[in-house]
Amino acid sequence: MKNPVRDLPLAMFLGIFFVMLFYVMAAVSYSATLGYGVVRVSETVALTLAIRVLNQAYFIIPILICCSTFGATNGNFYASGSVIASAGFSGDLPLVFSMVHKTSRTPIVALFVELALSMIFISFKFQVLLNYAAFISWVIYLVSFCALLKLKLTSKNQPKLKIFRMPIIFIFPMILVCIFTVVMCFYLKPIGCGVFAAIIIVIFGFQFIPDELTSIGIFTNLHHKLVGTLIARCNLVPATSDDVS
Repeated sequence: MKNPVRDLPLAMFLGIFFVMLFYVMAAVSYSATLGYGVVRVSETVALTLAIRVLNQAYFIIPILICCSTFGATNGNFYASGSVIASAGFSGDLPLVFSMVHKTSRTPIVALFVELALSMIFISFKFQVLLNYAAFISWVIYLVSFCALLKLKLTSKNQPKLKIFRMPIIFIFPMILVCIFTVVMCFYLKPIGCGVFAAIIIVIFGFQFIPDELTSIGIFTNLHHKLVGTLIARCNLVPATSDDVS
């Protein structure tokens, strides 16, 4: 990006605007074509619309939805893998999580971690999984906006940190929206969201444990052996700054 001060906020706001516009247009088309009564009771509104409008060619809509879902999932898969690898590189997670393929530089270990978590969550019912995913996502959004607010308030005398300016008037409403969504997720699924909240707190709490308490001999030796095995047999190497930047 040649001019992040100009291009980054422009890309963000235009992208958000057009996504919102397309969603609103889709919702209007559903209601205008099917009527509110059908939209309210239908579990697959897009498919119902396709059957009514496209007749025998209705299968095109599910195919397009699958392509869209696959693209979004693929992007999230690699983005999340990069986050895990970056955490391993920076020391927030053990070094083994930052291991990448020697040639392709793909974060193999991080992707396998995501695969394992996906295999666990695939046993959940869709609506339950959707609620949990929304809870985790909005918790992350809440933390991100709080961090942005902190940077906004503490970096006034550090112009190098200001890649672009975010008006503070936009931050507070988003924090309120995040809090409302997280509370609603708790209201709908208090036990499940409580478990996920506890997991997040425990993982976050590990960041404050002194290094001398985490450097237990047996675990350190096992970690070193695992890293050595991955390097010797799986063609993996620890990530560099270029891999996680």
